[in-house]
Amino acid sequence: MFYKIFYIILALMMLSLSCRENIVSEDNNINPGLGGDYTEISGNSSGILALADSPFLVLDDINIQLKDSLIIEPGVILFIENNKKINVAGTLIADGSREKIINFRSSGDTNNDWWYGIRITSSATISIFKFCIIEHVAQDFNDQYTNGAIEIINSQAVIENCIIRTNYSLYGGGLSAINSDVSLMNNIFRNNDAEVYGGAIYLQNSTSVIINNTFYRNSCYNYGGGIVIADPLTIEIQNNIFYDNFSFTGDRRLSIISGDSSNVMEQYNFLAFAEMNPMFVSPDNLHLSTESPCINKGNPDPQYNDTNGTRNDQGAFGGPGGDW
Repeated sequence: MFYKIFYIILALMMLSLSCRENIVSEDNNINPGLGGDYTEISGNSSGILALADSPFLVLDDINIQLKDSLIIEPGVILFIENNKKINVAGTLIADGSREKIINFRSSGDTNNDWWYGIRITSSATISIFKFCIIEHVAQDFNDQYTNGAIEIINSQAVIENCIIRTNYSLYGGGLSAINSDVSLMNNIFRNNDAEVYGGAIYLQNSTSVIINNTFYRNSCYNYGGGIVIADPLTIEIQNNIFYDNFSFTGDRRLSIISGDSSNVMEQYNFLAFAEMNPMFVSPDNLHLSTESPCINKGNPDPQYNDTNGTRNDQGAFGGPGGDW
């Protein structure tokens, strides 16, 4: 009996570790096939997208009107048809969990299948994204909005513990914010591309807090592979990792192209150049290996400590929100 209980406990522990590694290695791609049961949605939307009704198939643009809110439950998957987008004038709350990631992605399974992303414009409330994957966005440059997989204009948003990857736009491959207030903590921006500015992020005339994120293998065909900032209001950037980003011109990590640079507070970041390497566990698992130079190198103020009480580790898995 003792051995039977022991092996049951061991199996449960292994299952737990396996699930966690599956999430942090970002292996969440699901081929929709579109042959199963899907809840079809489009047009004006509000209320709750329930896990019990997931997966959802977005057939046409979703519009969240000014006084409406749409809440997406943890674990929901949204497969979004080609060239469709989510327009937010009201409030979007996508609050997942480490065990139940919310996934926004294309309904197709080829390199030609893309959707147009999430557009938050002139909202009077704060939209929230936590534990989400946002991927496979590519813009039509003839469209009015062509910036970022998430584009925020005259609005506020909080984005935490999200993976934003494999997206393409004119400005800010992963995220663009103009005249907005954005908080970014413990996110991974990877393999995003931009045509003009900011492979990962483009910020213009905005206020932003950017703490404990990882920027990896983003690229821009013009200027700035990581973050590009224009006319900053108040920007705080600390405890992040910038590694293996690329651009043809400008700094491949962090650039301020106009405005008052004294409005940007940048400190305790791993700004890789030359042979510097943060030493991730693997290209697919961006946790830090035990030999990483980013361990205990973030802001030493105790408010930024890791969950185990030690000094902040730079990157997406450091700090109070890094246990995912």
